[in-house]
Amino acid sequence: ERALILDRMLKQKGILSAWMLSGAAPEPFTLTGYDHMLVAVNLGEREVLLDPACVVCGFDEVSTSVAGKPAIGAASLVPLSPGRLDRTLTLSGAEFVAKVRATGAAALWLRERAYGTSEARRPVVLAEALGCEGATVVTMSGLDDIGEPIEMELRSNRAPKPIFEGDAPWDGGWGDL
Repeated sequence: ERALILDRMLKQKGILSAWMLSGAAPEPFTLTGYDHMLVAVNLGEREVLLDPACVVCGFDEVSTSVAGKPAIGAASLVPLSPGRLDRTLTLSGAEFVAKVRATGAAALWLRERAYGTSEARRPVVLAEALGCEGATVVTMSGLDDIGEPIEMELRSNRAPKPIFEGDAPWDGGWGDL
């Protein structure tokens, strides 16, 4: 509904826009699973996608749950957003120190994981998402700054491991160990 209202408001102001329907699990040749609506806006020099249902998405960011998925409407596929998730690991005595920098869609992926969790639980959720279960988050910046990079330092007595379900929802790499 938000996307339809936004599309209509943009058109009333003379801005060329179109809706598109996608979802985390769309089924071919049916509308089953198409439960996420986006708005494509033509800004003259380029087209951007707006995701009114995503509370942690910035301008021209779409939820990582629909990135790369089929769409109906303005496009046949939701494009992958650029981004990188880089991690470096050092050993300090008996402690592993992981430094993480997430940009673009990788930062959005972390924001979506942390959204709705309490301030006290956020570090635990983010550490688990990054494969650093049981780690202590020493420093963190950018999580609340929508559209900005996120940087974190985590420490643990256990080696971190990369954990992803399916493909990463961004086009950059995972700077693995």
